[in-house]
Amino acid sequence: MIGAFLEFAAILELVRQGEGERLPKPIDLAIDYLRSAGPADAFARATITKHGRRVANVRVEAWQDKPGALVAAAHGHFLVP
Repeated sequence: MIGAFLEFAAILELVRQGEGERLPKPIDLAIDYLRSAGPADAFARATITKHGRRVANVRVEAWQDKPGALVAAAHGHFLVP
């Protein structure tokens, strides 16, 4: 569930920053699970680290209570339309 949440946050950030009509396609996604997540709301922040003509690199961080106490972090490569 956390992995899908991180991937979705990355895709949403690429759509928000982009101008294309199609969704970016994931090439690969590496996830670091840093601590266990409990039954509470989770939040994510995605940052585009590099955006080329065809490929974009995105870093995503997820937390529950405090932004400094990360639950998971991901780094992914996406094929952009």
